[in-house]
This record gives sequence, C-alpha cells and structure tokens, in this order.
Amino acid sequence: MAQQQIPMTMQDWSERLDVILQLNGRELLTHAGEISHQQALDKSTEAYQHYTVEQKK
Repeated sequence: MAQQQIPMTMQDWSERLDVILQLNGRELLTHAGEISHQQALDKSTEAYQHYTVEQKK
C-alpha cells in the first residue's frame, strides 16, 4: 500500500489480516481465549528447555 501511496491505519491492516486468515480457512480468535499470559509463558519456557536439552544431545 505504501508503494501505491494509499494511507493505511492499524485498523485497516487488522481487517485485511482477518480477511486473509478467513480465505485460508483459519478460524479467527474473537475473544481473549482460555489461557492466561502466565500459563503461556510457563508452557513456552518448558518447551524451550526441552528443545535445548534435545539440541545438546
């Protein structure tokens, strides 16, 4: 859009991304979800620790 000199807001980009996801058959997240931020951090930390152990083998 920048090359075509068409101004875009973050809302415009958000709407375009939603359309792209829907075209690819993806489900849109329309709510906050069921997993807390801390739960996500804990899971990612655990997965990373498992990954580093595997890489060292």
